[in-house]
This record gives sequence, C-alpha cells and structure tokens, in this order.
Amino acid sequence: MVEDDQKLHVVVCLKSVLDPEGVNSYALWGKLEVDDSGRSFRSVEIPRIVNAYDEQALEVALRLRDAGANCRITALTVGSETSLAMLRRAIAMGADDCVLIDDPETAAADGFRTASFIASAVAQLGGVDLVITGRQGSDYDQG
Repeated sequence: MVEDDQKLHVVVCLKSVLDPEGVNSYALWGKLEVDDSGRSFRSVEIPRIVNAYDEQALEVALRLRDAGANCRITALTVGSETSLAMLRRAIAMGADDCVLIDDPETAAADGFRTASFIASAVAQLGGVDLVITGRQGSDYDQG
C-alpha cells in the first residue's frame, strides 16, 4: 500500500470505437457503404463509444481506489477532437485527469504508432506507477 503522502499514479489507455449498435442500424437500413480504404464508411456518421475492454480497464483502476489505494487516475487516448466526449465520460466515471494526444493521422494509424505515442506521453507525465489497458480494440481486434 502506498503511504498517505504518496499517490499511486495510474494511467488508463482508452480507445474510441464505432458503436456497434449504430453500425448494425445503418446496415439494416441499407445505408452502410465502406470507403476505398476499407477502414471507414461513406456518407454516414456512426457514433463513437469507449472501447468496451478499455472501459473495463478504467473500472479496474476505479476499483483499486475503492479498495483503499491512494491513487490518481489519468485517462489517456490517442485520437482527435472526436475523442473528447470519451474522455469526458472517463472523468464522469471517476478519473482525475485526462490526456488527449492529438494525432492528425488517427484514421490511418497502426498499433505501433499508437503505442509509441502512448509510451512517450507516459514518459512525459513522469511518476507513472501503473499503466492499464484493455485486452484489445473491439474494432480491428488489435491490441
């Protein structure tokens, strides 16, 4: 257990993914067209949500606090301004701080690029004791 004057700094990585309910609805309506990249849809704005596995990771951090750990929880994501709603949700759930790493190439990013941004941000935050991530992304099943 960390002493009272020391806070355990926990960083939780979050990813924004397409809401599967939105995808299913557009598919049922026959309005879902994949673009040439194969990674996006044309002419529809599908809502984005927190990746379910990452929401579970945030829940683990919150349970640490509930169990008596003196900790500060920072939610971190690599994305664009569309990720701000997800970070607001993390704050509403109980995270103390949030960090948005703005990546203009988010749509084309791969796991290695994202991981390097996360590692760099954790180093810049300094004093991070624990990084918790979800098991994988529910969109492309990368981890």
